[in-house]
Amino acid sequence: MKHPIFFLFFVLVATVSVINAIPYGLSKRTTKFGVCGETEPHPPLLDVSISPDPIVSGQSVTFSVAGTAPVDISSAFALFFFYNDKTKYNRNFGDKFCNFYNACPVKKNDKFQFNYTVNPNDLPNSYSIDVKVMNLDIHLNMCATATV
Repeated sequence: MKHPIFFLFFVLVATVSVINAIPYGLSKRTTKFGVCGETEPHPPLLDVSISPDPIVSGQSVTFSVAGTAPVDISSAFALFFFYNDKTKYNRNFGDKFCNFYNACPVKKNDKFQFNYTVNPNDLPNSYSIDVKVMNLDIHLNMCATATV
């Protein structure tokens, strides 16, 4: 009679363990973009989201980029998408800001929003994404970063 009780106890413990583990296996990893740089003051934050989330290497991903211009943004500005892992730093995609946003130039304090689709290849398991608006003097004007 002790054996059926032991068996029921074992089944109960195994069931509770499996039920406890399920929420962790199904949690979705989301990419959250935040401020760039380790020192204050941080450059103004770009509002960046991606679809699909998370990025899948070899498949198209659309970046939605928005913000409020801290300075006048003209064709003398560039937008870069950097992918960085611990072994290398690559500028994979970049062009003049006005090639991404057709209503250029953007006056100081005006809002802008555009989408840009890229096809990243050979992404490592862990990396960071930086989206940066810079002038031609390599001065960082706006930025957002995320770790994947």
